[in-house]
Amino acid sequence: MAKQDPSGETTAGRRRRWPLVLLAAAVVLVALGVGGWFTFFSSDAPDRLTLSEQPSATTAPAAGTGAISGTWKVAPGSVAGYRIRETFAGAPSPVEAVGRTEGIVGQAVLQEAGDQVTVSTASFEADLQGLRSDRDRRDNAIKTRGIETQRFPKATFVLTQPVSAPRTGGTVQAVGDLTLHGQTKRVTMPLQTRLDGQQVELVGSLTFAFADFGMEPPSIGGFVSVEDQATLEVKLLLAKQA
Repeated sequence: MAKQDPSGETTAGRRRRWPLVLLAAAVVLVALGVGGWFTFFSSDAPDRLTLSEQPSATTAPAAGTGAISGTWKVAPGSVAGYRIRETFAGAPSPVEAVGRTEGIVGQAVLQEAGDQVTVSTASFEADLQGLRSDRDRRDNAIKTRGIETQRFPKATFVLTQPVSAPRTGGTVQAVGDLTLHGQTKRVTMPLQTRLDGQQVELVGSLTFAFADFGMEPPSIGGFVSVEDQATLEVKLLLAKQA
């Protein structure tokens, strides 16, 4: 006869019940993990970076004065970051996750010729360890996943050929070497340009596959998947050096 405990349950009954308890616990843990991952990525993404509103009280230096030619360095207010899209199992549509850093340094050499302004050389460096989003979990995860900021704390862009734009501003194609995740690729980034008073403003974005820079998009098989593309966004404010 099977032994009974004080509650009246037999040993055999307890043995049959344990697998069900363990299965239920596993289901709860998976649900919590996936739910946490979804919370980790989901967010109300900030708007894409754009040129600032046109100031009404400032104007660009007059043509031919030579006020534009010279070295311009990154000024406060500059920002760079990423934008990715992920899909959660059962969700109606992907959501965007955005992280940004203001830790940017660099400079550009500008030359004025009539109504055209040419950037002859330029190089910029972003501190990826300063990337912040609206989720601490996301910020911590990218230290060891995807972009792996602990191993690769910096991203750089070096212009490889001069680029010109009208003094009044416009869209240019900036060709240069982008170094990310320890790998360097030649890229062409569309940039909107504007010269307001004593400030040059550059805004652009570049979409690329994670694999282009040896990265793997973070994911949980069957539950959460990150699209195999990321977008680099940048807004640079440059001030002329005396």
